[in-house]
Amino acid sequence: MAYSRMIGLAALAPLALLAACGSPDKARQDDSGAMPDGEVTPTEGSIAAVDPQTFANRIAASDQFEIESAKIAQSKAKSKALRDFAAKMVTDHTASSAKLKAAATTQGLTVDASPDAQHRTDLAALRAATADDFDSLYKEQQMRAHEAALAELNAYADSGTQDALRDFAQATATVVDGHLSMLRGIDVPARNAAATGTAPSTPAAPPPAAPVDKTPAQ
Repeated sequence: MAYSRMIGLAALAPLALLAACGSPDKARQDDSGAMPDGEVTPTEGSIAAVDPQTFANRIAASDQFEIESAKIAQSKAKSKALRDFAAKMVTDHTASSAKLKAAATTQGLTVDASPDAQHRTDLAALRAATADDFDSLYKEQQMRAHEAALAELNAYADSGTQDALRDFAQATATVVDGHLSMLRGIDVPARNAAATGTAPSTPAAPPPAAPVDKTPAQ
């Protein structure tokens, strides 16, 4: 009888071992689903997608800012290279706006191009800028605005959930990156005395001292 019980226990041992091990991933998880050393089991939808409406509105507002600021630059910029750049901004961002609206429409979205607070502040600064300061201010704003737009486009191209908008983001990111390359190649004077195109003034030399009369007094 004892011998039969020993045989039965020996037969069950491999099954118990298999149950304890389970699958490789299960053995490595704790009750929360966390893996050792901070690993987490990937789950569907764990990467948050950019909201399509928010993306469309931000890019529409960015395009509108580019167009409005470029029109100011066409009349105020001293640099011909900047005026040419501004003309291209009007053309390219007008085209971008049309493509964005078309892509959004296929997804049932209505685009809102209302400028945000930063855009309004930047446009006011451009209108108020002096002739000597305008070129450098416009270039600074354009670098910042294009870098922000490129980051937004790349983020949606990577994780966007709407095919038409994702295709738009991928194509437009290349255009915006080209704009940044153009900007980096444009030299403008710094916002100081050099912006006037004249050398900084130097203090006038003191007048020569009057000759001393050494004739003996009579």
